[in-house]
Amino acid sequence: MDVLPLEQAKAEQMAYKDSTYVIVSKIAYLIGVPKRIFENEHEPPQLEVFSQMENDKSARIIRHLSICRTAIERNFKYINEKMRMEYKTILSLPQFVPSDSINQLLADGVSFIKKSSTRLSDHRSTVLYQTA
Repeated sequence: MDVLPLEQAKAEQMAYKDSTYVIVSKIAYLIGVPKRIFENEHEPPQLEVFSQMENDKSARIIRHLSICRTAIERNFKYINEKMRMEYKTILSLPQFVPSDSINQLLADGVSFIKKSSTRLSDHRSTVLYQTA
């Protein structure tokens, strides 16, 4: 009789471990973890979950808004200076904000770029509003 509860405990532990990997993979996708991490078999995020979430428009929008927001936060000083002094737009600064994420958002019908604004804080507040 002791064998059955032991086997059941192992089965529950495996199910918990599998569900943990799924949760970690979904969160990693949503916050913008690079695909190469998912492709590495020694890392926890699972490539199957990445592929599944990539087909979900809402998840894809959240991912790319997160990537843009992170890039803006990390490079705020440089982007803001270029926008104020050189009248650059976010679209003309792919070294700071990934253009593939902006293009994917545009393809999904989401635009946070204000063409008339040369203040980065205006764009940043729009990204924050759309991710909330």
